[in-house]
Amino acid sequence: MVTKKHIAFFTENLYGGGVERILQTILRYFDYNRFDVTLYSNKCEDVDPLLYPFDVHYHYVFDSIHNTDNPIRVLFKKICNKIKLIIYYNFSARLFYSLFIRKRYEVGIAFIEGYATRILSGAPSSMRKVAWIHIELSTYHWTKVAYRSVAEESDTYSLINKVICVSKIVKSQFEDLFGYHDKALVIYNPIDRNLIIELSKKYRDSIHKKHDIQISAVGSLTKRKGFDRLLSVLYDIVSEGIDCGLWIIGEGVEKQELERTIMERNLVMYADLLGYKSNPYPYMAASDIYVCSSFAEGYNTAITEALILGKPIVSTDCSGVREQLGDSEYGIVVENDNKSLLKGLQLMVRDSSIRQHYSFKASERGLFYCAEDVVAEIEDLL
Repeated sequence: MVTKKHIAFFTENLYGGGVERILQTILRYFDYNRFDVTLYSNKCEDVDPLLYPFDVHYHYVFDSIHNTDNPIRVLFKKICNKIKLIIYYNFSARLFYSLFIRKRYEVGIAFIEGYATRILSGAPSSMRKVAWIHIELSTYHWTKVAYRSVAEESDTYSLINKVICVSKIVKSQFEDLFGYHDKALVIYNPIDRNLIIELSKKYRDSIHKKHDIQISAVGSLTKRKGFDRLLSVLYDIVSEGIDCGLWIIGEGVEKQELERTIMERNLVMYADLLGYKSNPYPYMAASDIYVCSSFAEGYNTAITEALILGKPIVSTDCSGVREQLGDSEYGIVVENDNKSLLKGLQLMVRDSSIRQHYSFKASERGLFYCAEDVVAEIEDLL
């Protein structure tokens, strides 16, 4: 009888963006005859069995307040969460882990930088620790909020055995910021090609384009994703008399600001904020162009998904993009500024032959991605 290796994944959320979709893919392809897997998220969420396998044991760090909770239950949860936060920010990660995680595993994986990595660093020294980094930390150092200082963040990585970076630029920036050149390696995100194609065919008949050219963009509604400047670019294109629409799929803190921009720019007939979609692929498949307007990335999952669906792509030049699109070989890569993004989209929107060319090249590039091989590489590392 094979003895299973007990491992634990630590993440922030179960749903919402590219990091979560990659985690779901990894867990779908895991060999549960070899591994006993436990998943921790920062807050309590309902586990969708269609996205997370039944084999995964689920726990959470902070409790969530539900509409069905009575006032006493709400107060109790708030007090408990407040105590945990006080301990998190004022005491060592080791104390936090020993109080609120407690369980020992053979391997622990912090699947996202920041809070999850700091919590994992407090695990017993006997645990092998692996941390993922999905973002350009020098360009977008959001993880500062999870630590009391940059020095503490650096010390945290000294306790991690291996650091998996999702692109070469992410690895380079991690090493420039913290050193630890012997810890970091690049493993590209696994993408479930067959599942994406299958899901893209669902509900297609109910999705209708309202414009001659339909653009799609997927991501959390944050400043980093650059959706505000994408709306500005859309305004310029529409002002030329081109019948062009935009679907933005995602939720986030910038939603109200983006809604305000849409109203102020008179883009109500052209731009739609569709919210979070557990299956964004029918919208991507129904669109004519996919765009990434980000200021910073790690390795944009949605770009890879758009390649698999054969979509012509325009993307700003940020981490991972040239590893996906080459030097505009498989999609148009533009400088990371508003003017260049406008020029790239204008080129794609105005010329159907260019869209046809990049649709063919995207489909060609999409054949490159194989989830099984990447997950096998991850399992070997563990």
